[in-house]
Amino acid sequence: MLPPPFQNGAPAAQELPLFGEEGLFETMLWRRGVLRAPELHLRRLEAGARRLGLPWAGIWPQEMADFLSLVEEEAAVRLLLLPDGTRQISAAPPPPKRRQILRLSPPLPSPFPPDVKFRARSHWQAAEQKLGAELLFTEGGHYLETSRANLYAEANGCLLTPPNDGRILPGVTRHIVMELAFAGGIPLREAPVPADPDLPLYLSSALRGFCPVEQVEGHTLQEGPLGRALRELWEQAHPSR
Repeated sequence: MLPPPFQNGAPAAQELPLFGEEGLFETMLWRRGVLRAPELHLRRLEAGARRLGLPWAGIWPQEMADFLSLVEEEAAVRLLLLPDGTRQISAAPPPPKRRQILRLSPPLPSPFPPDVKFRARSHWQAAEQKLGAELLFTEGGHYLETSRANLYAEANGCLLTPPNDGRILPGVTRHIVMELAFAGGIPLREAPVPADPDLPLYLSSALRGFCPVEQVEGHTLQEGPLGRALRELWEQAHPSR
C-alpha cells in the first residue's frame, strides 16, 4: 500500500489532483528504492517556479526523503507546487505498459509556455480522449513532441530530437537519453525532425524510459538499428526488473 500524500512536509488527508488550472508538477519513477534523477527534476521545478514568481522552498529534498522512506513498492512519485507555495508529494502505482500509438495534431493553444511543466493540461487530456490516443504535435512540416513525451526519429544514420527552441518541454529523461547515446557512441543530435510517415520514431518520458513508437495514424513503424541499440543501452542502464 502506498502512503498518503505529504503536503508541506506532513501527511495530508486529501490529495490534490495532479492536473489543475495553476501550478507546476514533476513526475519521477521510484524503483527498487531508487528515485531516477531527482536533482534534475527539482532543478527544472525550481527554474519554472522562479520564472513564474512562485514561492520556492529549499526544503523539498528533506520532505522527499521523509516521504520516500514510507514507499515500499514501485511507484510514480509526483511533486506539485501551487502559486500559494503549497507543496505536495504523492505516489501512485506506475501506469501499465501500453502500445505506443500516436495521432497527429497541431500544437494545442495554451496561455502557458511549452517549456515549463504546468498543471494546466486539461485541453490535452480532452484532445487525447477525443482521438483515443496520445498526440504527436506537428508544426511547419516537422514533429515536435507528444502530449506526454519527448520525441526522436532515426534518419540518415543518425537519431534526431527536436531542439529546445521554446516549443517543447525539455524532458529530464531526454537529457539522460542524450548522455547515454553520447557515452555509447550512438549518433544523436538536436535538429528539426521532418514529419515523414516512414521514419522510425521513439519516445522518452520519466515513467516509460526510452521506447519505440508502434503506429502513427494507423501506419505501423519499424524500429531502426540505432534506436534499437539505444533502447538496449537504456534497458541495461535502467532495468525494469
